[in-house]
Amino acid sequence: MNEELKNNIGKKLTFCLDCSVKKLTLALIEDNTIIGSYNDIPQTTQSEALISKVDIILKQSHKSIQDISDVLFCHGPGSFTSLRIGLATLKGLFWNANISLKLCSSLLFRCLSVPDNKEKEIISSIRMGRDRVVAGKLKKQVQDKFDFNEDIYSLEEFENSLKKFCVTNEEDKTDPQAFLTILKTKCFIQSDMKSATLNYIMEPDIG
Repeated sequence: MNEELKNNIGKKLTFCLDCSVKKLTLALIEDNTIIGSYNDIPQTTQSEALISKVDIILKQSHKSIQDISDVLFCHGPGSFTSLRIGLATLKGLFWNANISLKLCSSLLFRCLSVPDNKEKEIISSIRMGRDRVVAGKLKKQVQDKFDFNEDIYSLEEFENSLKKFCVTNEEDKTDPQAFLTILKTKCFIQSDMKSATLNYIMEPDIG
């Protein structure tokens, strides 16, 4: 048995993806360490960019699709089209593989991407149209423990809460390190490729 194969035995390789908005965030995590990532707004269509960036990250990390044992997917809230592209891509890549699929909130991912704020809670939001906002609120506590909840608010309710929260939104920076926090704190739902569901905002409701 060669040395490289020995070193890889028993290591868990997790592919992480958030494509809920325009920005595409991917990460490849091996034993709690990010070994490859992409975090930007692609210049091509999201479907084209997703396949391309997966391939690049795998090559740069000297890994293959077959090495991946787990997938963490931010399944919404977010764009109907983007989320469907993301899930369809994952199914195409891993449908016949023995993959452990974990689903997490895209709003939690973006909240955790914000630098720690000791004084204020953190909120991530997406405008839904019809004077409504879907928002996730994160209250950090000690030792990586936190309270998180998401709900739909009227625009008036949301604007009245701005003074109390450190606000982020779908255009703010995202940080692949947030994937590590989600995995560490187990803030996800266990699922599989066949039964995975999306928490999307219906297209006709966006305005």
